[in-house]
Amino acid sequence: MKLIDWESDITGFEKQIYLNWPASKFAKTVYFSKGALIYGVVLPMDEKVILKDISDYLQLTKSKAKSMAISNVLPHSQMRHSAGPFISKKDIGLVYKILFMPMQELEKVDFSFPGRMDISLQINYVDAYHLLKEKYGDMIVKVD
Repeated sequence: MKLIDWESDITGFEKQIYLNWPASKFAKTVYFSKGALIYGVVLPMDEKVILKDISDYLQLTKSKAKSMAISNVLPHSQMRHSAGPFISKKDIGLVYKILFMPMQELEKVDFSFPGRMDISLQINYVDAYHLLKEKYGDMIVKVD
């Protein structure tokens, strides 16, 4: 694991250039809402998620999953464009599930530090999953 302090805000695109890494090595977390609950989906920066295709993992019907919208509410201390899967105890009751989509599990992946565009956490994708799974149990789900 490596923590990088960029010393100023930096976009994902600028990180790609600086590190000479493909977009597939940068993880993003997109939060969707259904009622008062939010669901996080972690995936490579250059991919999109089709919610109806992962409805079973969300524990929703395909039609309910398809009707979900990008959440206006984010976990504690997180901001758009730097949201990550690293939630806090304050988010229990708000975040219902965080799904880890398939990604290069054994390679280091760049996660923006929650709420901080100037800090990156580079960690093996599978290690990030296991850290959160150990702390939050069934809230954290790996999509096959």
